[in-house]
Amino acid sequence: NAVTPTKPSFSAGANTVRIPSKAGVVYYVNGVKKAAGTYKYSGTVTVTTKASSTGYRLAGTQKWSARL
Repeated sequence: NAVTPTKPSFSAGANTVRIPSKAGVVYYVNGVKKAAGTYKYSGTVTVTTKASSTGYRLAGTQKWSARL
């Protein structure tokens, strides 16, 4: 199954990144696995994705960065 990761939301004013919930996709913030939710960060934040299990294949953008 091809899955396109949902883009995370960055808010520089609030210093937050919101990780979406997407079946078949695992999100990592600065290399640390994160569940769906909103997290506070400062500085440069990089979000990457991996397929959650065999049978899933990621399509589209799989890495985003922002300065918070």
